[in-house]
Amino acid sequence: MRKTLTSLAIILTSTTLWAVDVETVAGRLADDVTDATTTELTLHGTIDARDFRFIADSLTQLTTIDLSGVEIVAYRADKPTFGTQTDFEQGELPQQAFFGSKLANITLPTTIKVIGQAAFAGCEQLQTIILPEGLTAIEPYAFSGSGLTTVDVPATVANMGIGAFANCPQLAQATLNCPVIGERAFMGDAALESLTLGEAVTVIADEAFLNTAITGINLSTLPALKQVGTLAFASTALATAALPQQGVAVGDGALFNNALLTQANLPDDMEQVPAYVMAGNEALVFSHIIPSQTQSIGDYAFYNCAADVDTLHIPASVNYLGTRAMAGAIGMKNIFVAPTTVPQLGENVWEGVNQSIVNLDTREGDGNDIADLYGEAEQWKEFHILHNYLLGDANTDGEISVADITAITNHMMEEESDHFDAILADVNQDNEIGIADITAVVNILLEEREITVIRRAPAHNSNVAGELLLDDLHIKPGTQQVIAMSLNNEVALTAMQCDVVLPQGLRIVAVNGTNRTTGHHFTTASFNNITRILVTSDTNELMDGNSGEIALLTIEADETTTGDIEVRNACAADPRATAHRLAGTSAQTGTVTAVDEITDAQARVFTRNQTLVIDAPSHATAQVVAVNGTSTSLQLQPGRNETQLSAGVYVVVIEGKGHKIVIP
Repeated sequence: MRKTLTSLAIILTSTTLWAVDVETVAGRLADDVTDATTTELTLHGTIDARDFRFIADSLTQLTTIDLSGVEIVAYRADKPTFGTQTDFEQGELPQQAFFGSKLANITLPTTIKVIGQAAFAGCEQLQTIILPEGLTAIEPYAFSGSGLTTVDVPATVANMGIGAFANCPQLAQATLNCPVIGERAFMGDAALESLTLGEAVTVIADEAFLNTAITGINLSTLPALKQVGTLAFASTALATAALPQQGVAVGDGALFNNALLTQANLPDDMEQVPAYVMAGNEALVFSHIIPSQTQSIGDYAFYNCAADVDTLHIPASVNYLGTRAMAGAIGMKNIFVAPTTVPQLGENVWEGVNQSIVNLDTREGDGNDIADLYGEAEQWKEFHILHNYLLGDANTDGEISVADITAITNHMMEEESDHFDAILADVNQDNEIGIADITAVVNILLEEREITVIRRAPAHNSNVAGELLLDDLHIKPGTQQVIAMSLNNEVALTAMQCDVVLPQGLRIVAVNGTNRTTGHHFTTASFNNITRILVTSDTNELMDGNSGEIALLTIEADETTTGDIEVRNACAADPRATAHRLAGTSAQTGTVTAVDEITDAQARVFTRNQTLVIDAPSHATAQVVAVNGTSTSLQLQPGRNETQLSAGVYVVVIEGKGHKIVIP
């Protein structure tokens, strides 16, 4: 055995430091080093757990130890040597070997394989250590609470125990080339800002970097990474975080509570977004963060992600959002929901969000079927749900009609409408609302202008507020006849529109007003066998009264015809531009021929329901003859005369001229 002992007097500190260089054999160190005040120790030869026990118990002043020249050999004790451990493997530095010591510097053997549990825990003076290539395991809490400022873990370390480097207040930089970063490995390292990960990393375990000062991570460059554990990067100083695009499992809260995080992603192939994975990231811009293949979003997943977000995109595959998944996301302005089936929701998914000012957009190409589904679903319906709206739908009822003309006219006259949208009213998009927009609406209604679809606020439904009636028509080929269109309305109206569908061989050649519509314009357009009639007023003047004729239709017959005249798509507008549906009607049509030997009378004779109506130009007598031969005389007054008749066929003779009528 060779033993060298040197005494150095350090005047500045008035302390005597002993540096000892010893060649020893396993189990004999206690015989070779007898001075308990030794502060520096260099060893050669072999040592085992008994020698580490001696150092821990007897060399309490030791600050520096060089083990580069020794080999740690296996040892089996009869009774526990450290903790409850009795068996020690070759190359194993025993658990708690230097626990809580004054050690400031250590050089490990090049053949070391295992650093035992809490071996250097609490070594507050230990700032650096070189972990040799060939080291295979760092057991739990090995360096916990130590004074390390930097650490480089080699790729040979296959096992890193829980809390291996946890709560090291001065640890600022870590380079990790090992495949597995253990659970809570660096938890609570408040100074840890710089993290370098090697390509061999496969697992970042639960809470590995919880409560650290890491400012950015790019895990997308790690080709072997398969797992990022629960709370792995929670409560850090992260500003950016990039996860791999696919093939990695992400645990609950993996990026939880990072107040400075503004940019992050989740793997594209993630089907279940973990619970509270991004919760508490108040600055995170998460517009497109939900992966395209996601089916469910976990509880509290984006809780209190409060940054301003123009549009949150929810992919088509999503079918469930968990409890409070989006609670506190107060910066959202719009949500684009791609699912055509409304996703199910947990409790209070949108808690704290002012949903009424957030637009929910289904971006349907045509119609509003999907938007309507969201509008009926609990929690979803509280949003400002956008619908497909037509440019020109000034009163936002989902249709373009005369009610929109009324709405635009009200706006020009500074009168109020129940519903008005200035963007939709500006049909020609010149940033002004005027007569040109009214003309554009008329052109749309007459199908002379293409309709433009835009996304706007929710529609309101119109109600039925009256009915349109038409006189029956009996006309000879090549002649014209005037029939009346009557309106029975339950509310005051300013405008009306309808489509009149004519049988083959008939056409409307003129439409004129009556005393109910003296202040209104009549505009028509015909296509195929349909004539669209618009009744409007430049000043939104009310139609007079609530019943009676509003228009006289001059109809011309080109050939013998039968069938019904139908009124469809009838609606009207009240003074506040609310649209009201009108019940349509049909009128019987028949052709009078020469065989009947009956000619037109000067008086206008027609039927409505079971009523005989005669518009007489002057006083006259009418004979009403039934097919059974019975006859009834009617004294006609100038104007309209009405008489109830039972069902049947009649001939009405006035001043020697007759009409054949049918009462259904």
